[in-house]
Amino acid sequence: MHENNRYFRDKLINLGFDLGQSQSPIIPLYIKDMEILYKFERDMYEEGFFTVAVAYPAVKLTEGRLRFVVSAAHTKEQIDKTVDVIERLAGKYKLL
Repeated sequence: MHENNRYFRDKLINLGFDLGQSQSPIIPLYIKDMEILYKFERDMYEEGFFTVAVAYPAVKLTEGRLRFVVSAAHTKEQIDKTVDVIERLAGKYKLL
């Protein structure tokens, strides 16, 4: 699990995503615009990926995020596919 978590984190960081200072198995991907956050969450679902948006008032108004959990059962190919979809959607919403 830890290897997959590091692999996923490293790929997202190398693309330029803000993951904050999180050290837990839950990987936050910060999206500060709430409208884009919820659209991104919906688009991920439509692509076959379940993630949860965390937004105000659960977090500060400028600290919206999607939460991802990678398990030991995930393959590198599955992680790569997830990152590819995240990267494409980030381009769609001009996040990178």
